[in-house]
Amino acid sequence: LPLSDPVVEFTPEAFAGCRLLGSDGVALGFLYLYFSEPLARPDFALSALRIFAARAAAEVERKEALRKIQEQASLLDRAHESIVIQNMDGIISYWNTGSELLYGWTKVEAVGTNYERLLDDEKELRVALEYVRNTGEWAGEFHRRSKTGKSVIVGSRWTLVRDNEGEPTAILCIEADITERRRLEERVQRSHRLDAVGTLAGGIAHDLNNVLTPIILSTDLLMLGDHPPREQKALAAISKNAKRASEMIHQILHVARGMVVKEADLPCPTFFEGLRADVEHLLPEDMELLLECPSGTWKIVGDESLLRQVFVNLCVNARDATTQNKPAAGEPTRQILVRAKNLVLENRTLAPEHGIQPGPYVRIDVIDEGMGMSRETQTQIFDPFYTTKPVGSGTGLGLSISLAIIKSHGGTIEVDSQPGRGSRFRVYLPART
Repeated sequence: LPLSDPVVEFTPEAFAGCRLLGSDGVALGFLYLYFSEPLARPDFALSALRIFAARAAAEVERKEALRKIQEQASLLDRAHESIVIQNMDGIISYWNTGSELLYGWTKVEAVGTNYERLLDDEKELRVALEYVRNTGEWAGEFHRRSKTGKSVIVGSRWTLVRDNEGEPTAILCIEADITERRRLEERVQRSHRLDAVGTLAGGIAHDLNNVLTPIILSTDLLMLGDHPPREQKALAAISKNAKRASEMIHQILHVARGMVVKEADLPCPTFFEGLRADVEHLLPEDMELLLECPSGTWKIVGDESLLRQVFVNLCVNARDATTQNKPAAGEPTRQILVRAKNLVLENRTLAPEHGIQPGPYVRIDVIDEGMGMSRETQTQIFDPFYTTKPVGSGTGLGLSISLAIIKSHGGTIEVDSQPGRGSRFRVYLPART
């Protein structure tokens, strides 16, 4: 004992001792009473001591349990995964730091609120809730938006928690952000599809051209003759479709063999003016093309003719999507916005997320006010031959070729769209500062 402790000055003549027993009968410690005189009634002293010992043991056990709970909570807070506990009515009772980082809501904001309403995902959550109540376990994926509006894909696993009597009391939800993993998987799948198209195209393109060339030449030659209007119309249709088929084959080969990029430094204002000349005459009178290239925008590094092909295709797609929304009388002119922005992608954060190398980029957004796209459509629009246009109106190669061109420049294309709210295509192009 420290020399300042009063017990040091105390000379006991008698003592009584008792074990501190936990609820499981295991000794937690000992409690002693010291007396300055011999004990006159030791039975009374022991009886009183046992009462104090029982209360002291309960307090020691409570503090130890609290320490363990705090230690476990601290470990859960260090976890990267989102760990949420909701009661059987869907009210959140626990929200760890991982949940704050994933979704943006703090513990104060989340605890006590309804899990479905907080994440605005009632339909999918109710399916999961019903399943976990019936089976005790559920695993799957959710597409959600964080507090800031960021779209995330989460892998989720739910477990039903029961009390000692076997009655369900809560649901433990462990969730992790798998957005980047899914994006990487989609890139790999898209790459495999393009490889397959390339292999197929390389194998049959030569033979198909041999078949189409005499058809095109013959129909063009026949059209020079004097034929009745009906026959002339049929010949024109044959020629048009044969040439269209030939163009498709050349486009496929263009994707399969890769692009030869003639790199040059392209000032953004000059590139935008050339784009205006290419696009404006393709738009209807009630549609306006807005080009925003702020002063100080870096130079784009790339092949001007190939990049013009990409952005003309994106603007035409935006026109077609916007045309589906017929404006009512008195509504303002519909717009397609093309906006440039400087962006530096860092090595450990942004660059891997976008699947491109770190460094300076010019991001050019093409934004329309069209019908928008579902999440399922967005996962397929870059696939060769996939199109949302009516039969005969599109080949389904425009976006796949555009992506191939941008990839050959060391960039990428991303899309963000919601049904009824238009679409935004983000094109990342390497830049020179």
